[in-house]
Amino acid sequence: MGPLRKSHAHWTMSQPAIVVAGGMLLLDHVALVPELPAPGETVRALDLHSHYSAPHPGGCSANIAVAARRAGAKTTLLSVTATDADALEYQTYLRRMGVCLDHLVVDEDALTPRCYTIHAPDGTKYACMDALHPVDMTRAASLGDEVLNDCDAVVLVGGGEDDSMREVHADLAMRAGQSRARIVLAICGTPQTVDRELLLACDVAIGNETEVAVAVAQTGCNTPAQLAREARVTLFVTRGSRGSTVCEPDARSRDVAAIDIPSTIDPTGAGDAYAGGAAVALARGATTIEAACLGTALASFAVERTGAQTRGTLSRRDHRALRCSLRNIPRMARCPSRHRGPAVMANEATLLVQGGLIVTMDRQGTVLDRGDMLVVGSRVDAVGPVGSLRLPLSIDEVIDASEMLVMPGLVNAHSHSQSALSKLARSRDHTNVITALWYGYAHGMNRDDRDVYVSTALNGIQALRSGVTTIIDQMWFGGAPPRSAVSAAARAYDDLGMRARVCYDFVDRESVTILPDHLGEVPELALEMSNNLTSPPLAEQVAIYRDAASDWRARSDVVSVSPASGTALRCSDGLLCTLAELAEEFDTVATLHMLEHLKERTSALSVWGCDEIEHLGRIGFLNDRLVLAHVIWVTNSEIDVLAEKGVSVAHNPELNLRLGGALAPIRRMLDAGLNVALGTDSATDQSIFGAMRLASLVHRIGKPNPADWVYATETLRMATTGGAKALGFEEVIGSLEAGREADFICLDLASPWLVPLTDIDTRLAFFESGRGVDTAVVGGRIVLRGGRLTLIDESSIVEEATWRGSQLRDRNRDLYEMAETMTAILDPEVQALVAESRFDPEQ
Repeated sequence: MGPLRKSHAHWTMSQPAIVVAGGMLLLDHVALVPELPAPGETVRALDLHSHYSAPHPGGCSANIAVAARRAGAKTTLLSVTATDADALEYQTYLRRMGVCLDHLVVDEDALTPRCYTIHAPDGTKYACMDALHPVDMTRAASLGDEVLNDCDAVVLVGGGEDDSMREVHADLAMRAGQSRARIVLAICGTPQTVDRELLLACDVAIGNETEVAVAVAQTGCNTPAQLAREARVTLFVTRGSRGSTVCEPDARSRDVAAIDIPSTIDPTGAGDAYAGGAAVALARGATTIEAACLGTALASFAVERTGAQTRGTLSRRDHRALRCSLRNIPRMARCPSRHRGPAVMANEATLLVQGGLIVTMDRQGTVLDRGDMLVVGSRVDAVGPVGSLRLPLSIDEVIDASEMLVMPGLVNAHSHSQSALSKLARSRDHTNVITALWYGYAHGMNRDDRDVYVSTALNGIQALRSGVTTIIDQMWFGGAPPRSAVSAAARAYDDLGMRARVCYDFVDRESVTILPDHLGEVPELALEMSNNLTSPPLAEQVAIYRDAASDWRARSDVVSVSPASGTALRCSDGLLCTLAELAEEFDTVATLHMLEHLKERTSALSVWGCDEIEHLGRIGFLNDRLVLAHVIWVTNSEIDVLAEKGVSVAHNPELNLRLGGALAPIRRMLDAGLNVALGTDSATDQSIFGAMRLASLVHRIGKPNPADWVYATETLRMATTGGAKALGFEEVIGSLEAGREADFICLDLASPWLVPLTDIDTRLAFFESGRGVDTAVVGGRIVLRGGRLTLIDESSIVEEATWRGSQLRDRNRDLYEMAETMTAILDPEVQALVAESRFDPEQ
């Protein structure tokens, strides 16, 4: 299955529900001895009696259940118990810990088994166990569907080597999958076999090095990384004092260091505690690294005392530390804490792209007919002719690109994901550049965080599958977004593995450009929307932005939060200066719409007494961290000013055409040295290949002189290096060169749209649509393979988007009616404005 292909909400402190299913409950006797017996030496148990602690409740399933309960989960234990005094005492302990035992299976013929473990100071140990009474778990299969339907994760304890347990696990895995709960296999007790079918049914598998080695051998794999990739399972391998390793399905592994504990007393059950903590984190929507951090924190408590679990509860100090861990799990994954904060270290995974037609997009325009590219970690290490690179002794992953074209991932420099759930709903395809903004309220308002996540994910899926690896997204409409909505959008791109700048839209003035000159017929709801009554005060907006930007700077290598606004006319001068300062502070870009329609010019004169670009220049707002979308109604002198200040323009030809707007003077911009990128805007095909084609064609209409055209070579630059520069990644992505981030795509050269490949630039600009994209890699991580997303389940997002879109349209009926009313009011005014226009770009 692969856990990251299931859609879950972002990390939350809400209480998840966990079901733990395992074998017999038992008691642990632990002896701490100066040294272990020598090989062949006989030691009487009586001689060790003084070293043994009192018996402690144990058994993998109970240990995991207690750890999950301590991590804040509502935990149900599905296991087998005897009826002797030990068992009754054990059950009392578990209930006191808050574990639900309503589905415990009672075996009246069994005695509670005991496990005897001898530990030496160097960490080595011997263990022996009473002969276990045959356990019949089939009765446990009657666990009520209501329990499974309400649970967020099911932990299957064992390797599936026991027939009865295998039957129960198979049944639970099937039913849990139907309820969309995460399925976690805790490989415990060094099993002799690990059931392959059970492993394939799970999202996550957790075990120590020895236990995982059994699973690797049973599945015919050579390494844990290969097992994770072929079984589509995220594999957590615990390594004692050396921490743990997380092997993702995309074959990239990351290490999480153990916490340095001043005095390790007894490691018994630490792996079980790790499994319980990791399961709770995953149930809460955490990333796999965040889950490893919480597992590590829970394991650190287990080693500080004798026995797998302590009698009673954690100390007050431990409770404080655990609460701190729970609050800071998202940050712990990147910022080691002095208190229960493990450090995360990325392995330098190696990826070799072999024998491809490599279009580097470097300044020299280098193209290798047959080339190799080595990726180490997240960056390109070397690019050269096939067979010319010095390779490391081992390569983790090889992409056979002999029948592929390899090029930098495309960049979408202007996008609005909020319309992904509604597309062109109820607009009847007759909205223009001003009236369409009123439908924007209906498309984007009244969305909960899950709506935002699904809408953003759907937008990202369209982009990623068509070759876009980097995107900037103004994901909200109708005022400043809630903090949680920003994180929902960021989480969607992070789950996809895309490089993204998620925008926080600031606003502190009413919108003057979307209202008619006479307000007599304007509905009250429309006035409320335009007056920005839904946004918090500016100081609160700045605080929300700082919190979100700081949070995601710490949490993700590829997702960040950028300041933005609808237009400069919706901002006071103070806010505009604040946008520039925040972009500098957080090393990102600021973006807003500029001169998309002619009315902006007249509105600017009434607000500032001068043209918009002139005013922004006066207050010092224009700089190389600014991305302006559209810039259509612009004069030649204003283009020169923008170029001089290093501003970038995002050209959106599809939306401009669909809304009947004019086209930006791209040829004039390029000739002036202005950096131009490509965008898709909203409610459009998210393919930048499509934007390349339109940008290469529409600027030729009525221009027979080729010197006036925009060429395929130029639009290809706009989609790669131009986009990278616009979004502040000029030295990071956009070309395939040593030291750059490994963001690239592979296109199938057998695609009918690329055959025969007579001219690369024109083929890509005029014929490719994104349908030929086979593989996409972001930061060295494969996010698309064989045309299929590797990190999330596309079908589940599409399915959810279908019904959520329908619900949103019903919920926003009044806003659609408002948009229809405003369209009828504004249409005559817009027509008159265009008819009376005397705009001259030379003035």
